[in-house]
Amino acid sequence: MREIKAYPIWNVLATWNQNGYKNNGVGFNISLREGFFEADKWWIKYRKKQLKDKEPIELLKLEVVYKGEDVWYRTWFAHESLNYFDNVKDAFENFEKWLESKGYYVATEREAFWGTGLVMGNDGEEVCLMGADEKWRWKLCGCKECKKQQITVIKH
Repeated sequence: MREIKAYPIWNVLATWNQNGYKNNGVGFNISLREGFFEADKWWIKYRKKQLKDKEPIELLKLEVVYKGEDVWYRTWFAHESLNYFDNVKDAFENFEKWLESKGYYVATEREAFWGTGLVMGNDGEEVCLMGADEKWRWKLCGCKECKKQQITVIKH
C-alpha cells in the first residue's frame, strides 16, 4: 500500500444578497496537495458560473478557515482523500479507522435506520456526517476523473 499522508484542509463560507434574497450562502471543505486556497479567485468563478452575474450581488462574507491537516475531509454526501487507494478494501479500512479516530460511531444498517443522523465526536460535538456513519451506504467512486487526479472519494 502507498504511504498515507495528511493534507491541509480549509472550510470556505460565502454569504451574499442577490435580487431580494438575503443571506444566500454556500459552504464547503477543500484540500490541496500544495499551495493555499485562493478564495477571491474561487468567488469570481463561482459568481460568473453559478450566479450568472445577472443581477447586482452584494458579497457579505467570504471566509476561509484553516482546519488543520487530515487524511479525509467531508464533502456533500461524500468524504474525499488526496491519497489514492488501489482498491475498495484498503480505502474502506482506512476510512473506518479514520472515523473511529475522530470518535464517530459506525452504525449497522439496522441501527442507522433508527438513528438521528447525528454522531458524537471526540470533542463532544454532534456532527452530521451525511451518511458516513452508515457503512452500508459507502461506495467507492473510482471514476476516470478520480483516477486521473489520484484521489479517493467514498460516497455515502
